[in-house]
This record gives sequence, C-alpha cells and structure tokens, in this order.
Amino acid sequence: MSTHARKPWTANQRAILEAMRDGEPQWAERLYQQLEMPRRNSVSQAFAWFLRNGYLTQDRSEDGYVVLGANRTDRKHVLTDKGREAANNLDAGYELLDH
Repeated sequence: MSTHARKPWTANQRAILEAMRDGEPQWAERLYQQLEMPRRNSVSQAFAWFLRNGYLTQDRSEDGYVVLGANRTDRKHVLTDKGREAANNLDAGYELLDH
C-alpha cells in the first residue's frame, strides 16, 4: 500500500494564483514573462479555466486592457472572492489517497 498526496492545482494554475495573490490586475503576456512559462498559451488556457470556474473575472474598468504593440492588446483579469480564497490557501484540498 502506498500513500500519496493529490494536489488540486496544476503547476501553472498554482503559479498564476500565487502571482495574482496581491489582487492587482494581470494579463497573460505579463504572467507568461514573469513566470517564465514555456508557452504563452499556458497562461491563456489557465485564465480560460479560471474564468469558467469563477476564480477570475475580466477587468471591466476603463483601464481593462493593456497595449502590447501595434494592433495588439491583452485583457486584464482580477481574482474573484473565490479566487482570492484559493490564492491565499493554495495547500487546501490536499487529500491522502490509499492504493
């Protein structure tokens, strides 16, 4: 019989939640560079999952977009209450499973 811990977040999800814990709006390009992720799409996919599951919302303020270059913008995102709770307690949800 072996026992192992199951983590509720992927490495990318966990890194993004940790980076967003301060409550400041973030966008995919910034986190991709800041977290040195292997693919830009890694952040976009995680953002999409967080949005679908209520952990993030799009910044709806007047300043909700950031200009990245000519004809290129990125949407800012902020944590919801659910997202802040998750970011402040990243180790919650670990379960010990017996095999």
